[in-house]
Amino acid sequence: MSDGGSGGSGSGDAALLGPPEKDVYDSTRAIAYMSICIALSYQCLTEFPHLIVMHGGVCFFFPYTVILITVGVPMAAFEMLIGQFRGRGCLEIWTCVPVGKGIGMAMLLKTFVICAYKAFENACTFFYFLQTFQDELPWSHCYTWWGASDLNCRERKVNDTSRENMHSAQRQCQLAKEKVYTKTQQPNYDPGKNATVFHLCGKPVMASYQDVMNLSECLDPRGFSENSFYLHGMLKVTSGIDDFGGIRWELLVCYIFTWFFIFVCTAQGVAAVGRAWSDASFSVLTGLAIGLGQLHSLASFNSFDSTTVYWCYFLLPLGMTMSNILCSVIVFGVGGSLAKQLGMCFADFDSYSKITLL
Repeated sequence: MSDGGSGGSGSGDAALLGPPEKDVYDSTRAIAYMSICIALSYQCLTEFPHLIVMHGGVCFFFPYTVILITVGVPMAAFEMLIGQFRGRGCLEIWTCVPVGKGIGMAMLLKTFVICAYKAFENACTFFYFLQTFQDELPWSHCYTWWGASDLNCRERKVNDTSRENMHSAQRQCQLAKEKVYTKTQQPNYDPGKNATVFHLCGKPVMASYQDVMNLSECLDPRGFSENSFYLHGMLKVTSGIDDFGGIRWELLVCYIFTWFFIFVCTAQGVAAVGRAWSDASFSVLTGLAIGLGQLHSLASFNSFDSTTVYWCYFLLPLGMTMSNILCSVIVFGVGGSLAKQLGMCFADFDSYSKITLL
């Protein structure tokens, strides 16, 4: 790092707008690396593939691209330019406009809330990492010691013959569901008074009670041991909102460790380094960290007369988009192969629908 006194070399009063002493990046590549770090997140693996499935596949890229070009890039450029010009973070950057100080406080509060649950994602990852050091993975079977029971967990068959039989049965169930779905789409179909809803490929289907009872063996609400361990072994999900349950001390320790790791990485500062349209807007704005104050702080460490920011605010959305596409290809490749083996729709995976809530 170098002293910012030499960085604020602008002329006139403009040079005085920056702080008298401010660290700046030693290398022009530093801000590029920091921009890529902002663009890469768990959102690439969880939220973006979920939005593609929910909004009809490739069709989602149209509103996403429009929002990215018309809103994401201009706002990212504005925040980075004003951050470099003022040389301050999200709180002090509004000193020139006192009425906007509340915006800086809102940015800081929003960042804290987002970091709170993003750190929990890291804590869950660390929890799973620790579980891999056991002789046998706890989610390999429905063990009662972590909360499995006949009501919430079902075993996978271990021998190849049973596995093939299981896959064949699941394919038959999928065909039976599709047959009922086709029947319900007939214009003269009447589900009757006891109509029941079940889900096919992520879509709710209203069918008669008799049709649903014919699928009773296929509509098993229990998850496999992997899903059950996630819900009942790690999260200890309760029966309802009125039952708070107890503190998960293992997750609490992992959560504290995650915050400690964040503190260690940031303590030394930069020296250490429609519904579809609505969801597309949310994905772009959160992916680019718009309105969180991060871009202000990121660009504030640039020297006053640096020109690297001009191509960094194009690198940021480009890196986010490419990482989203790459992660989506990976998720759909692995999930699609598994769905074909199980005879299921990708959108019907319990674990996939749960992870998008994080």
